[in-house]
Amino acid sequence: MIRSSICRILSFPIYPIYEWRLESQVRRSTIPTHVGVILDGNRRYALRRGLSSFRMGHEIGAQKAKKFLRWCIDLGIRNMTLFAFSTENFKRPKKEVRDLMDIIRDKFYELSKDSIVHGNKVKVQALGRLDMLPRDLLEAINTAQEATSAYTSFTLNIAVAYGGRTELFDAIARLAQNNQLHPDSITEENISENLYLPSLPPLDIVLRTSGECRLSNFMLWQSCGSYVVLIDIYWPEIRRIDLLRSIRTYQLRLAS
Repeated sequence: MIRSSICRILSFPIYPIYEWRLESQVRRSTIPTHVGVILDGNRRYALRRGLSSFRMGHEIGAQKAKKFLRWCIDLGIRNMTLFAFSTENFKRPKKEVRDLMDIIRDKFYELSKDSIVHGNKVKVQALGRLDMLPRDLLEAINTAQEATSAYTSFTLNIAVAYGGRTELFDAIARLAQNNQLHPDSITEENISENLYLPSLPPLDIVLRTSGECRLSNFMLWQSCGSYVVLIDIYWPEIRRIDLLRSIRTYQLRLAS
């Protein structure tokens, strides 16, 4: 115990130096245009920390998402998509689902007034089957989207009631409604044009916390050529240095 404490104390000054060197390397190479994040591990974080409820883990995770936005803006990442709530998550206990809806609602309202969002001209958007969401959350989403609709510098996309297969199903359904399902008329372009947010560029990086090696039905169409980076910590524990390492991994793969 004493040895480990001494090691932590001695290593503490090293991390800022390492982060500075890593950032200087990252800034000299290609910065990804679009980073998607599967925010995994809030519940396990709450259990490990002995918190009184899963809600506390989700709230801490939501706070970390705001820090992550700042990190991405500072590094010049123009598009960020956060996987906040999947269509499968509706199968969780009703209280947890309601807690998550409340947290996401409050965060959209915060984003609509946030100085970082407005100071950096961040467009806030939601994607998913939004008709599955409660009315109060839809009102919060509309408030944030309307408040930032004119911004073009960055986009923060929050996937809620989202599933990659569902998005493709809905895109094909829209093609059918427009009589575009004839074999000669189906193209990659018109499928892309019928996705939830067709203006989004493809994902460069899919980052997943908690160490799980799964895409979990996240942006299947947009991630087909992306680099997947797995981080073996829970989402509330993610650090700026983890984002920098993920970008460096992406850059090294581009160069190889």
